[in-house]
Amino acid sequence: MDAVKIGSAASALFAALVLSACGNDKGIPEGPAVGNEVKVYDKAVLESGVRSILVDKYNIENVDNVECPPRQEVRSGQGFKCVVDIDGSTKQVAVTIRTDDGEYEVAPPA
Repeated sequence: MDAVKIGSAASALFAALVLSACGNDKGIPEGPAVGNEVKVYDKAVLESGVRSILVDKYNIENVDNVECPPRQEVRSGQGFKCVVDIDGSTKQVAVTIRTDDGEYEVAPPA
């Protein structure tokens, strides 16, 4: 399966767009986890990142909606699927978390 790692250009773009709202470019709230807290992705930032990868890396046009499951834990090796509307068709994309810092890969739509 061909997957694209979120690159430095995308990271820079996200950092510029969401740094003040989310604390970092991956949509993970800043600060250490306390007690039993776990790091989770900000759903809106994650969905925006998935959309950007589909448009910028895979050159897919007409990506109208991206819906990822809420409260996805940031844990290396874990994965989940997001539902994407492309040209009026519903597709799924697999997201694989590569690092505990939140770096992830997005596979092409299935």
